[in-house]
Amino acid sequence: MTLFSKFFIATCFTFGALIAPLAAEIYEIRLTIENISCPYCGKSIIQELKAIKGIQDAKIWPMEGIGMLQWKKDTPFYAVQLFRTFYKTQFFLKEVDVDVEGVIREKKGATILESFPDGSVFYIDNPQDLHVDTFDNFNARALKEGMQIRLRGMCTSQQGFNFLLVKEALPPVGPTQATPDSNK
Repeated sequence: MTLFSKFFIATCFTFGALIAPLAAEIYEIRLTIENISCPYCGKSIIQELKAIKGIQDAKIWPMEGIGMLQWKKDTPFYAVQLFRTFYKTQFFLKEVDVDVEGVIREKKGATILESFPDGSVFYIDNPQDLHVDTFDNFNARALKEGMQIRLRGMCTSQQGFNFLLVKEALPPVGPTQATPDSNK
């Protein structure tokens, strides 16, 4: 990957996070695509992607091999839909990166992130390695049940479930929201 491509990807990821609406729980979905180089191929992939329920908007930059998706806030996200779409094409979906906010839950020994209102669930692959800085940046806290948090990382799909290898844990962007379990 060239230096320009790395800069372009970092710029898109940063600005995409800044212009994302605060009401959405999935702020950004970034795709890394291999074997794509022509603009017509990018347009055909966009048509395939827009057929997936939940994709509000899709943009592909074929020369850089990246794509950006906006997800509808009322539709659960399943990475398997993206992988299936690319499986039907001649292109290889190498990586799916997500920027998502939600609530940490413990479920049958697994740490998961539930995002509301879309109802997406992400099983966290590396919960023991994660700490989120508090707002004053002096104390780091480990993830715990009920914590609202924003996570960025690589999403994979195993047997239809979303697994998230977290690269960055951040304080939530929006105000703390009520979840279905918070009323109990």
